[in-house]
Amino acid sequence: MRALFLILVVLTLSFGSDLQKVRDFFSREGYVVDVMEGKVFLDLGKGRVFVGERFEARWGGKEITHPVTGEVLGTVGGKRAILEVAKVEDRFSVAEVVEGDIPERGVKVKLVADRVCFQGSEETRFKLGSVVGEFAKEDCLYKIVELEEGIGIEFKGRAVAFFPIEKPRKVVITAPERKGLPQEIRAKSDLVASFTFLPLSADLCNLRGEGKNQLVVLSEDFLILYELSNGKTEEITRLRTPAGYPLWVQCADLEGKGRDLVILNFVSGESGQSNVYSFLAGELVPRIEKYPYFLKALDPERPGETLIAQSFDSRDLWGDVFKVKIEGDQLEELEKVSFPQGFRLDSAVQIGDILIFSDEDGVLRVLKEGKEIFAQENFGGSYITAEFSDLYEDEDAYVFWPRFARLKVGDSYFGVVAKNVTSPVHKFLGVIKFSEGKVFLVDVSSESVKLREVRGVVLKEAIQALIEGDKGEIYALTAVKGTLSSSGELVKLKLEGF
Repeated sequence: MRALFLILVVLTLSFGSDLQKVRDFFSREGYVVDVMEGKVFLDLGKGRVFVGERFEARWGGKEITHPVTGEVLGTVGGKRAILEVAKVEDRFSVAEVVEGDIPERGVKVKLVADRVCFQGSEETRFKLGSVVGEFAKEDCLYKIVELEEGIGIEFKGRAVAFFPIEKPRKVVITAPERKGLPQEIRAKSDLVASFTFLPLSADLCNLRGEGKNQLVVLSEDFLILYELSNGKTEEITRLRTPAGYPLWVQCADLEGKGRDLVILNFVSGESGQSNVYSFLAGELVPRIEKYPYFLKALDPERPGETLIAQSFDSRDLWGDVFKVKIEGDQLEELEKVSFPQGFRLDSAVQIGDILIFSDEDGVLRVLKEGKEIFAQENFGGSYITAEFSDLYEDEDAYVFWPRFARLKVGDSYFGVVAKNVTSPVHKFLGVIKFSEGKVFLVDVSSESVKLREVRGVVLKEAIQALIEGDKGEIYALTAVKGTLSSSGELVKLKLEGF
């Protein structure tokens, strides 16, 4: 037995956070707060607006809304005005109408960011082109300058913004001694709850600060919260899921206050989004809604430190990953994080410097300090799906993977992963169908990776999620999908020989 000193190197693609900041700079918006004697007052003060900048206002038109999400996509018709800022105070600014009509109080204004020039490398020019579009070659109103320590922005020759480049960080974590896995891993199962609907995901929650005594279960229509007491479940509350396709749910103490928040990930339209809920007076109350990324705390031991967001859409599928933190009712994007090609957030779990996930091809991958040390095929598939038009030739359902977990045995940690076995019905009819769900433990030592199947239990059809309890237990959420009705179970696995 010996202690392993684990070094977690957080390598950030530093330009990612600066790219977002430049995007935010040129996407500034505000509102008309008053109109007096032809002067238009905006809710943009010092640091948020500069004398001479122009803003566009549109109002009175017809709103175009998305038929599924209800999101306002824009307006057509109505009135339009161009405003030029003449004076800037601490908390507001005064603008004059240089084109169009005088806007009404409450109208939104948006920065007119034209005639933008660039000075710097071709690589940075290419990256910034996705933010500002085509650069002007002369008569510059705005100028972006690539500097050694960051990105600077000038307006009419005056420096108005600077975004420093963040350097890579190295965090040293000391892991406890590990015990190896026994040759034969067997388990017994206890039924915790049965469901007369198709459960998509679930998690155990500490919503009152009294331990993981609540169970949140995600169905196709509802997010349902149960109280766990004496081996029984009693429904506390439920709320309807957002329009679209619900995917997975997670409970995590993101603020370090000893109480969990609930993260719900879903597809709306053809892109990934997430909501965050607080538990107040016996109800799940929306705190952050329609955040335009999937969210997950990778390491249950350090949820606030390992909270990340990943973009997803039906065209490019899994995209950029950002480290984020929650601040009140907002999520702040800190920096872009480098992950291996094929990384996807739905199955991923982190244990110290060990990252375990199933990639886009269903390959189970284990990385240590960013270096891949193990890979094995056929670890994808579940009954969690979203439909996109023209995604595949023969089917429109995109399948998301079950959520993996970790297991604590004494002072040692192991990965817990799911493998759903494809049914012959799937091969014959081309429908999503599974015949059995299997559980494996991943033991990562300094020398090798050992993957051991948990035997002795038969789990129905498909594992939708693996869940860690607060006393080192492992729970499996299973699902059975039928043509007329679907169902599921939550079972507690009792491992023998540990």
